[in-house]
Amino acid sequence: MRKAGGAVLLAAFLAACVPDEVPETGAAPPAEPSRAAATLPEEVAGFSRAALTPLADGRPGVGAEYAGPSRAAVATVELTEPEQAPNAAQFADAVRQVVADAIRAAEARTQLRLREGERTDITAVAGTPVSCVRLTGLYGRQPVSNLVCLGAPAGRLLRVEIFMPDRGQIRPVDPIPFVIGLMTAAAT
Repeated sequence: MRKAGGAVLLAAFLAACVPDEVPETGAAPPAEPSRAAATLPEEVAGFSRAALTPLADGRPGVGAEYAGPSRAAVATVELTEPEQAPNAAQFADAVRQVVADAIRAAEARTQLRLREGERTDITAVAGTPVSCVRLTGLYGRQPVSNLVCLGAPAGRLLRVEIFMPDRGQIRPVDPIPFVIGLMTAAAT
């Protein structure tokens, strides 16, 4: 019974972490930038993409949800096309903002309290900067981990947030190949 309860709790957590659908407002949604949409692959590193959606706040770009192998992880992805590529200081500010937004969103949606953990900087493709921050916390008694990454492939901004249990009966997922695969695809 304990294993079943943990699985139900984890499924509820993962479902609560995925952002709500874009509400219908009667206005036409922003045009989907075909260049950005074409760069988010349907499958990458064992993750499968759902439908592409316009960004809820009207920024130029697209969003997508991905399900990991055996649904052991879910990811939210946003690819935006700013008017100009961020410089190093702007990129560092954007990383801080993305992490703060992820923590606030988790608290608001699920009453989950996340703590900022280790930071990792990786180079995905052709010098594309990628900064990732691991967030940890508890959802009930289930340890959970979020990996929040921001990259700037080809002058775009790609935000990736992966939600997964920290341990337990579910097969662990290595999110870094997924992040690198998305950054590589978005750089083309």
